[in-house]
Amino acid sequence: SELKDWSVKKSERLAIRQYSLLASAFQAVKPEGLIMYSTCSINPMENDQIIAKLIKKKKKVKVEKIEWKYSRFSPEQTEMGYIFLPDRHQFGPIYFSLVRVIP
Repeated sequence: SELKDWSVKKSERLAIRQYSLLASAFQAVKPEGLIMYSTCSINPMENDQIIAKLIKKKKKVKVEKIEWKYSRFSPEQTEMGYIFLPDRHQFGPIYFSLVRVIP
């Protein structure tokens, strides 16, 4: 099970890799372009903290609000995005944040 294999070190390694991937996407997207960042983690170190780090380091990033039209499946809002948690849905976890590269 994933919980059995979890460790702080593993989360730290994943967070470094995830930030690297997100920063690469940031470099590839034109101004006003969008990036959807998503993980299957409940750990803020791999979720909101990655978005916060991008904003701090790159500056030209804005988190976009998503209008959720499906009342049956609506995620919880986090500081930087949204998350579906398995205790409230029959799937997940799924974290996502939509960020816009601003000029």
